[in-house]
Amino acid sequence: MKLKHGKNKKRTPYIIIAVVCVVLAAIVASVVFIIGNQPSSSSESTSSTSSLVTETVTQKKTTPATEKPTTAPTEPTTKKTPEDNPEFTSLIKENGYSSDDLKGKQLIVVKSNGTNARLSFFEKKDGAWDYSDALNTADGFVGTQGVSENASEYASYTPKGYFPLGTGFGINDNPGTKLDYFKVTENSYWVDDVNSQYYNQHIEINPNEATPGGEHLIDYKGYYNYAVFIGYNSDPAISGKGSAFFLHIGNEPTAGCVAIPEESMLKAIRWLNKDKSPYIMIF
Repeated sequence: MKLKHGKNKKRTPYIIIAVVCVVLAAIVASVVFIIGNQPSSSSESTSSTSSLVTETVTQKKTTPATEKPTTAPTEPTTKKTPEDNPEFTSLIKENGYSSDDLKGKQLIVVKSNGTNARLSFFEKKDGAWDYSDALNTADGFVGTQGVSENASEYASYTPKGYFPLGTGFGINDNPGTKLDYFKVTENSYWVDDVNSQYYNQHIEINPNEATPGGEHLIDYKGYYNYAVFIGYNSDPAISGKGSAFFLHIGNEPTAGCVAIPEESMLKAIRWLNKDKSPYIMIF
């Protein structure tokens, strides 16, 4: 009996070790099983990153690129040729002219009806004719015999045609015209003597000289307060063909001049400018 008991004591440590190993193996197996069934964080991160990249790439492929706004090509602008005022074109055409026939940059058109007349004032601006800024039109008068190509020293016709406007003058001081201007004195005459070398010219006489045949300008107060010479029969002056034709102040038919009210005459003479070579067309 002692011998058997002694043998059992020697086996006990091995049994304990075996049990401990089994327990440890079970614990290790459990731990391995638990770890194996948990999602890997690195795998999830990789998957998430991959998904983000895929989404970004997909978005780039499916989202159209922002296009720069396209500007429609600008068509070249064609500069329009300035056109003459239709009323101007009609008036000068009625008198047998076109704008190509005209000189200078200022024009007064006188359209008569018996002894009455309608004056229109035009200026060339930027290559086209239009009404002046000073005044558009004015009512006036012409000679007691009307308008004719047969104007002369012996009739009261206003000459028909197209003439330059020359010197301005007046019994009053220069009102601000840009024409050459002289103030009338007691010695101022416009010669109408058909035998004079000064026919159809302005002269200032010496008080000791004989009075020439012609208009003593200062005697026409009111009419010649302001006036402008109409360049009919002046270059050269032909004896007897007519003299002293003016645009001047007046409210009645004349001996051959063109007359308009003083207010209109003041606007007209202030507007006229010798640098623009003004003309008058009478028909």
